[in-house]
Amino acid sequence: MVFLVMFCVISASTTDGSRELWAIPRLITKKIFTDVMNCFLYWYSQIHSERRLLEAAWHNYEFGERKKALAIAEELLLKYPKWYQARLLRAKIYQERHLYLLAIDDLNKVIRQVGRAEADWLFQKGWAYAQLYAPRAALDNFEQAIRLNPKVGNYYGWQAWAKHRLHYPPAQVCADWQTAQQKGLSEPKPPRPQVCQ
Repeated sequence: MVFLVMFCVISASTTDGSRELWAIPRLITKKIFTDVMNCFLYWYSQIHSERRLLEAAWHNYEFGERKKALAIAEELLLKYPKWYQARLLRAKIYQERHLYLLAIDDLNKVIRQVGRAEADWLFQKGWAYAQLYAPRAALDNFEQAIRLNPKVGNYYGWQAWAKHRLHYPPAQVCADWQTAQQKGLSEPKPPRPQVCQ
C-alpha cells in the first residue's frame, strides 16, 4: 500500500511529457484508495449507527420504556453478539423481570468476553443469585465485588445477608452489616440480618 501511495506521488510530480505513462498506475492507485476509503466510511457509519441504537436503548430504559429497550438490545446482539453494553442492558431488564438465570448468563458472557470483571457486574450477579436463594454463589460474587471496590455499602450489606443465610458466626455477620451502614445503603437494599437486631 505504501508503495502504491509513493508511486502516485511520484507520478503526480512529473512535469515533462512522460506524465501519460503514469496515467494507468495512477488510475489503479486512485481506485484502490477510493475502495479503501469507501470501506472505511461504510465501517464507520455502521459502528456509528449501532452506537446510536445502543444510546437509544439506554434512553428508553431510563425513561421506563423497558420493552423498547429490550427489543433494541436484542436486535443489536443478533447483529453484533460482542456488544457487551447491550448484553449488560439486557441483564438489567432480565433482573427487573425476575428472569435471574438469564441475567446471570448474560453477566457471565460479558465477563468472559471483556476478560475481566467489574465490581458492579459481580454485585449484580450476586444479587441475582440472592433472589434465587443461592447464598453460597451470592456470597462468592459479593466477596469478589468487595475486593474490587471496598467503598460500596450495599456490597457489605448483601454479603451480611448471604453470611447470615449460611449460618456464619453472628459477629462476622454484624461486622459486615455495620460496615454497610457506615458506608451507606442504596437500592436494592439488603434485609437486616435477624442476629443484628
